[in-house]
Amino acid sequence: SQAIFDNVADAIIGLDASGRIEAINSSGAAMFGYQVDELKGRNVDILMPDSHRDEHQGYLQRYLQSGRSDPLGGLSREYFGLRKDGSTFPISLSVNEFFENERRMFIGRIRDVTESKRSEDALRGSEMRLRDAVESMPASFLLFDAEDRLVIFNEKTLDLMPWQRGFLKPGVRYEEMLRNAIDK
Repeated sequence: SQAIFDNVADAIIGLDASGRIEAINSSGAAMFGYQVDELKGRNVDILMPDSHRDEHQGYLQRYLQSGRSDPLGGLSREYFGLRKDGSTFPISLSVNEFFENERRMFIGRIRDVTESKRSEDALRGSEMRLRDAVESMPASFLLFDAEDRLVIFNEKTLDLMPWQRGFLKPGVRYEEMLRNAIDK
């Protein structure tokens, strides 16, 4: 029903073979800063930064000529969306093809991945700070998890135990590390 379509958190967009928007849910329109009526009948490239518009039209034409039946190879791809106010934001896009009364159509699902990108960036920053802190320690340092797998170590550890060079890496169990030391 229309209520289900409109209450999906992701953008759901129905396109014809030329890329014209035939349907979009209210969540999708809001994600891009529009009202539904402002987008119906417009080319989907209105939702793309200039740098992707030409690429999209070329891709669509090549796809239509190829005879393939899977627009994005069955995968979600990451791109940038363009809001009505001109701001861009990271999106995850998946597209499927279908036929309605012998008309080739496409349905796209778009997810705003801004928050997950922020979380990934924050995690990378934390990992870098941890790595820097571990490397700055004046002595050898090894950290193992609850299953006795190595999580992180510093270069001073390898200076102290040169026989572990090439063997010691995250995921190695403490017992394996000891066996390697005994074998050397």
